[in-house]
Amino acid sequence: MIHKKQGKRIIYIFLNVFFPLFIGFQFYIYFKPDTYVYDFVHKFLFLPTYDTLNFFVKCFYNWGCDFLWAYSFNSLLFLVLYQLKRNLLISILLTGTIGVALETFQFIGVLSGTFDFIDIISEVLAIIISGLIIKNLKVI
Repeated sequence: MIHKKQGKRIIYIFLNVFFPLFIGFQFYIYFKPDTYVYDFVHKFLFLPTYDTLNFFVKCFYNWGCDFLWAYSFNSLLFLVLYQLKRNLLISILLTGTIGVALETFQFIGVLSGTFDFIDIISEVLAIIISGLIIKNLKVI
């Protein structure tokens, strides 16, 4: 039997961790043929690729997936740190540091990908939104 608090945690994990990753994954496999995720999935499945990109899709194409992974990661990290009696600020700082580090590694050529300052902005925005939701909903 699931208690009310445990049920809230399950809903929190689904909506704030898995759902954003699922949406980002769907976007990668349908709209981003220049990625490893696309190549891997299309080796095993025949899925259509959409190449008509309107303004919204172009924005999401460039920055939305970064936003979603940062949002999801911060939400998950906070849940883990909460269980360890840490606070939201540590989660936000750690997620932000990792996001900036990944973009920096792309800039200096350690990781493949294209450095984009707007990626950092979208990740920071996602972390802030995730933090506000965590702080205001008090679902944990």
